[in-house]
Amino acid sequence: MLLHVDGEFASVTDLVKGTCTGRNFGWLPSEQAQAMAHIAHIIRDDDGSGELAQQHGGPYPVVLKGTDPSIPPEALAQGKIGNCIACHAPPNFTDFQSHNTGAAQEECDAIHGTGALAALVIPDLRPRRDNHDAYLPPTPQHPEVQGPFRDIPSPDQPGRTDLGLWNVYANPDFPKPQAPIQQLLCAGGKPCLPQALLPKAIALFKTPGLRDLGHSAPYLHTGRKGTLEDVLGFSNLARAGQLRNGVPALHGMALTKEDIAPLSAFLRAWNEDYG
Repeated sequence: MLLHVDGEFASVTDLVKGTCTGRNFGWLPSEQAQAMAHIAHIIRDDDGSGELAQQHGGPYPVVLKGTDPSIPPEALAQGKIGNCIACHAPPNFTDFQSHNTGAAQEECDAIHGTGALAALVIPDLRPRRDNHDAYLPPTPQHPEVQGPFRDIPSPDQPGRTDLGLWNVYANPDFPKPQAPIQQLLCAGGKPCLPQALLPKAIALFKTPGLRDLGHSAPYLHTGRKGTLEDVLGFSNLARAGQLRNGVPALHGMALTKEDIAPLSAFLRAWNEDYG
């Protein structure tokens, strides 16, 4: 294993140590021992009185150890709130997969009424293939097509929405991602033929990571949610099992109104310091 742009480090441990005690943090090569002592001091002794601590959430134990008093310890136990870990497991806090959490359905139904996306007529593989220009999105190969299923819903155009992965899977204009998408859609078992898998691609979108969410609003691929609290509170359709092609991991989620504030605080604890 070689890490860093110039292959300087042979392990993740060496990379972390070298980064925190090296030139990226302003330390000279002769100051490694001083740097290590400084890091140990911050971890062990920080009381939150320093300028940076005042600006970025308090002392080290609060910001990085998850001991913020606004986050009850019982709220952080695995599986106790929303089954977040099913798709956002550490250390990357994403499974690098695609799921339907209800973002497209919530947007479509908000404009056209409850049940609009569930009732939407979506073609199967053969009619979609036979009428490429009518159903699939514009690409350099087909720049003038209609693309009704990679669009923003609007009151005057019922039937237009964004179906996410559905637009890419089994689309000959996107040859490179077909193998990983096929593998993703087949994970639940057979049959694994494209005509059977295409409906499983409806409204699937990539799982985002959870780091630095405080600097990445608005949220969801639609940008419809302005705060973390809005995101955490919108998934009633998923929890009730009312999503068209919904992800089973979200069924029966036990996320209550009382959970929103501590969970939002927990997520904000992962904000990066760009100061």
